[in-house]
Amino acid sequence: MTIRCHDDNRWCQVLYAAERKLAVSMQTSSRPKVQPSVSRAKRSIAFADSDRGKEARVASAGGSPAVSANVAHPRIAGVHSFERLAFAVTVAGICVAPWVPVNPSKLAVDRICQALSIAFLNVLALRAVIPATHWWRNRTKGETRLLDELKSAFPLRYVAYVVRAALAVQLTLLWFCCLKYVIPWLRPTLFDDLLSSIDTAIHMGVNPSALAVSLSQSFPTLLHWTDAFYVGYFPILLLFFAYVMIQEKRPHLRDPFVFGYCLFWLLGGLSYFLLPSMGPIYHQPALFESIMPHMPLASQLNHELLVDYRAFVAAPWEHEPMLYYGIAAMPSLHVGACAMFTCFARRFGRVVFVIMLTLTTLMFVGSLITGWHYAIDGYAGALLGWLSYRIAMRDVGRSEISAQPNRPGSTPRMFAPSLGDEAGG
Repeated sequence: MTIRCHDDNRWCQVLYAAERKLAVSMQTSSRPKVQPSVSRAKRSIAFADSDRGKEARVASAGGSPAVSANVAHPRIAGVHSFERLAFAVTVAGICVAPWVPVNPSKLAVDRICQALSIAFLNVLALRAVIPATHWWRNRTKGETRLLDELKSAFPLRYVAYVVRAALAVQLTLLWFCCLKYVIPWLRPTLFDDLLSSIDTAIHMGVNPSALAVSLSQSFPTLLHWTDAFYVGYFPILLLFFAYVMIQEKRPHLRDPFVFGYCLFWLLGGLSYFLLPSMGPIYHQPALFESIMPHMPLASQLNHELLVDYRAFVAAPWEHEPMLYYGIAAMPSLHVGACAMFTCFARRFGRVVFVIMLTLTTLMFVGSLITGWHYAIDGYAGALLGWLSYRIAMRDVGRSEISAQPNRPGSTPRMFAPSLGDEAGG
């Protein structure tokens, strides 16, 4: 019922106004309340800035931007997991340093310089090959200039990311070298006899080191190549690190790779204290006398390591540490690092995986021929490499599932790319 009245009737106007208010309130209460699907807090996390918001909208529509390795745990203030690990290790090392005979300050400058050289001379120099090649192929068309190509390939955020990753790895390696040095001071007992007996027992009574020597002593060329390959395995570490930083196929794997790499060296240094040993070349030197003349690099390095080891044992507080020195056999981190790279290489393609698997196998055989490790050391190193890979990749599986194109009728998934992914773009 609607009240009709003349304008000069004040009571009719009051009743009319009351009826209108009642009608409006009834219409508002009868409307269904729609709850927002995403809260403001979640939207602010998922779309921290306009660039991330655009990439997330592309992903929700079925696009394929770079996938974040930390979807469930957004980074705080741009700090990466490998930086937190390196910082924690550095703080712990500084607190313990006054109580151990190794002075890390003498090695810190070398490590920082090496990190910068890796970042600029290795990673960035190799990355410059890609735009330079693109410019060279299209130089006759005059579409782009070389300087423009290089600027697009080296955004400031990417350069900063590579430098931070290299510094984190080198800081972790600094404390790894310190841990390796103080093994004979903290745990002077050696377990070479135990490891040698276990090695023979698990191989059905066959000593793998003796078998490797007997099979290789008739091939001097093979021994020369093994000598150069095993002693100079550091280029493998540098090149694979550079490949992960340069490749654009899976840039979301950069963060977990660097974190796993740092974690591997930390766990490797700590695992040396479980069963300290020197290796077959020092435990049974007569076994390798027939092949050492064909491996001059390994023979010279063995002698230098042994002299440095004895000097440290004789006067640990007066000894000056040397970079990459120290003797420890269990586990084999030569094999372990290549095994971890092989696990990551599975996600980069079949060709990269086959190359790294071949290098890991050759590294294991080389560790037996040179006498630096028992076979069980290689198995333990490979297990350590796989464990570091699994810990580093704990969130990437869920991230890759969330990045798959949405099926018809499914709810779009949204995620925020990480800084490493933006750097790769």
